[in-house]
Amino acid sequence: MADIEKDLWKNNIIATPRKRVDPLDITNEDFRAVKTPSIDGSQVNPSTFNIFRDSLKKNSIALHERLVQNLPDMNLDDVTSNSSNSESENENDVVPLDFRTALVKSENKIVIQAKPLHFKTVEEDLKDLEEEQNRKANGEDEFLNAVKKEAFAEDDDQVLMIDPGMDTETIFGDVKLPCEKVPRINNSTKASVIPEALQEQ
Repeated sequence: MADIEKDLWKNNIIATPRKRVDPLDITNEDFRAVKTPSIDGSQVNPSTFNIFRDSLKKNSIALHERLVQNLPDMNLDDVTSNSSNSESENENDVVPLDFRTALVKSENKIVIQAKPLHFKTVEEDLKDLEEEQNRKANGEDEFLNAVKKEAFAEDDDQVLMIDPGMDTETIFGDVKLPCEKVPRINNSTKASVIPEALQEQ
């Protein structure tokens, strides 16, 4: 009896090809069926953005070029002549301004911000120079992040808003990431494209 039970398990073994399952493989997973809550509580689909396919650098360069092309023109000769003809020229001080661009999300438009320029002291200039050298030594990305100029706060009383009439959708609407141009079911590089008949669902 012991000899029979010893080999009994061999009769229950079925020789089949071994299946290898990758738990991280989402090639066939449809993100449209997966809902996640957003900050405001609404249900949204996960993003199909993929760092190996969608280049933020290329898009940021394209957005910057489009912004420069659509900046309003200014005739400096008119500005000079108007200021020279002013009767109170000697009474008014010319204040240099610091200009920034800002996005007004509620109105979907770009505005130009102007604020009186802050003149740094010698100590502040030396400190900034030292910090700049340290940032360069730490890498290009850190240096670029440090020197970029963010928009001024909208509630700053010293900031003047200039509306050049630039609608962001009209100017930048066609600058899209590859994941926005071609809708796919998920964010894998080999994800299937969603058929046009199902894109609106």
